Amino acid sequence: MVDPELRAFIVTPICAHTLSARTVVVPADRTVAICLPPADTEDVYLTADGQEGMPLRTVDHVEIVEAPFSARLILLPGETFYAKLRDKLGWGGPR
Repeated sequence: MVDPELRAFIVTPICAHTLSARTVVVPADRTVAICLPPADTEDVYLTADGQEGMPLRTVDHVEIVEAPFSARLILLPGETFYAKLRDKLGWGGPR
């Protein structure tokens, strides 16, 4: 879980086949570069924000950088990130 106020990238391997493939949280002011090894024979897809994936080839190079703008989201009165976590995860409730 990452606080929504934190400026960061969350890079998560989907359908990874090893236990060492873990989510990485990177500061938003960094550039994340993804390059495939030249001898990679497995199909690799890039999916961003849950959209439809696109296949990558061994010659492809992907760079992720922070956008020059931010999205505006709706915040309902009395609803905070941590209040929602407490409710959904049962923090502070009966055991």
